[in-house]
Amino acid sequence: MRNRLHRLLFGCVLLLASCMAPDLPEQGLPLRDGYPLDELWIVHGLAETIGLVNCDRLFGGRSDYFANPLFLTGRVPNRIVVDGTNGIIVNSTGHSLTLFSLRSPGQRREIALPGGSNPWDAALLHREGLFRILVTAFMRNSLCVVDPVSGRVEHEIMLTNGSRPEGLAIVGTRAWVAMSGWNFSSGDYDPGRVSLIDISANDPRQWKETGWLAAGSNPQTIFGDTSGQVHVLSTGRYNTGSGVVRVFDAETLVLKKEIATGGSPQALAFDVTAGIMHAAGGAMHAAYDVATLETLALPEVEAAFRARDISALAIDTGRRILFAADFSGDQLLAIALDGTGLVRSLQVADGPVALAAGTTW
Repeated sequence: MRNRLHRLLFGCVLLLASCMAPDLPEQGLPLRDGYPLDELWIVHGLAETIGLVNCDRLFGGRSDYFANPLFLTGRVPNRIVVDGTNGIIVNSTGHSLTLFSLRSPGQRREIALPGGSNPWDAALLHREGLFRILVTAFMRNSLCVVDPVSGRVEHEIMLTNGSRPEGLAIVGTRAWVAMSGWNFSSGDYDPGRVSLIDISANDPRQWKETGWLAAGSNPQTIFGDTSGQVHVLSTGRYNTGSGVVRVFDAETLVLKKEIATGGSPQALAFDVTAGIMHAAGGAMHAAYDVATLETLALPEVEAAFRARDISALAIDTGRRILFAADFSGDQLLAIALDGTGLVRSLQVADGPVALAAGTTW
């Protein structure tokens, strides 16, 4: 299960072939090495490799759609985030980030994080010349602020509103951090919270915690949608069927609704075309309309997930395809959201744990 690994949505990361501090790359340069942006990146947590699915080739009937390994990751990669022409991999027990070029994956470098940090998730802040990577440090109970140009941790915010940070999202001038609440002493979860960080200042050293929101048990994933809402997915205690999503107003912080998903969901994916949020983990799948927050029955998706071990989701909004990683089965599922259901099942490497779609999607 993915939970055994972690202890990996955006990078404008700055890479050169050397390990010197890089310049910011331009966007929209001609593609190199035959890597179009219509692609799906896969992190294999057990194999510790990065794979790439070329979706034009996959759905065009060609056999040369999958490349693996493009390169080896650090120890126990947990998340990948991509933006523009660059990507970030979060290496949990390697206590590092891998920065790489999507167009030329050979151009990459490592950024060391504080010892024993056990990073879990990352997000990119790209605002008026301020470029920073925010990283949750599970074991240090902190949020690290990384300057990707210098390759250094510029600032570390010690988190006091909860414990054991995992997923995060940047929404407006706040960073939302999921505090899972894992308690090593009791072997159970303390009440889940979301820590709110004010990141409005241009100097990251002025960023600070400003409060917290109550979440369900074991919050792991946070997603800000296009309508001013923030979705906080809580996995619950594993195998108890207690998963929920709490939806908050991004500005007022008011809880709009708690949606019971059941199961132990670990991943969210937003179908912006249909306005539908998908939640999944293990063999479960739940969906709801982000406008009405009413749950939806999608039997073709539920059937595709039956007896699976889903660890990650991604959506090709152009083709209306939901991709899902089956961690235990070492497979990538492609599910048509037009009611057709499962259209492809691809064998990948050991333990696919995270997915990221190319930026043309």
